[in-house]
Amino acid sequence: MGYIILFIILAIVLVVIIKKMKKIDKVEQEEKEALLPEHATIKNVGVGGVLTISGFSDDFQDLDFVVEKVNRYERGSSKWYELTGTHQDKKLFIEWEYDDGEFFITATSSKKGFRLSKLGLKEEDLVKFDEDQSQENSFERDGEKFYFEQSGEVVFYEDNRGPGEGFYAWNFKNEDETRVLTVEKWEGDPFEVFEGKVIDHSSIEIFKVK
Repeated sequence: MGYIILFIILAIVLVVIIKKMKKIDKVEQEEKEALLPEHATIKNVGVGGVLTISGFSDDFQDLDFVVEKVNRYERGSSKWYELTGTHQDKKLFIEWEYDDGEFFITATSSKKGFRLSKLGLKEEDLVKFDEDQSQENSFERDGEKFYFEQSGEVVFYEDNRGPGEGFYAWNFKNEDETRVLTVEKWEGDPFEVFEGKVIDHSSIEIFKVK
């Protein structure tokens, strides 16, 4: 008789727990929907936003990313943004631009630049790229061709505000348009090169916008 009573009590407790879990799941889903505007894109993501990039990590696993800072860049009439944050104690930088109804997104897990000499280029080569402004110009790095995209003065707005700080930049893209290289020259500093991976917007899932 005692076992039957115990069984009934456990069954009741189990039912109560299941109901509470369902209620919690419903609340979490409602909170998530409240945080996400309809058809949310990376344009909606601000500081505190949460997103996942599928297959981006070194072992091709999904990478979760919490946005800690949003910076803005401008070159002439062009404008793009940089989301910075941390994934497993590693800094991540995502740059996105929206032009003619399309996103162009790049990401890198390191903002530590390397010297121009590692590209096999000299300052005179950059001057020529700048003067020609031809996308047919290219150079090779480790047997891979990188084509000139554009160059010019860029203004950087940290935290998307303030008067901004200017620097000069040259942009290059590989043949299959999966990787980009950016050469930057800030006043008083040597040339620095940064490498990024091109990301398809469809591989980004947004969980929270801010």
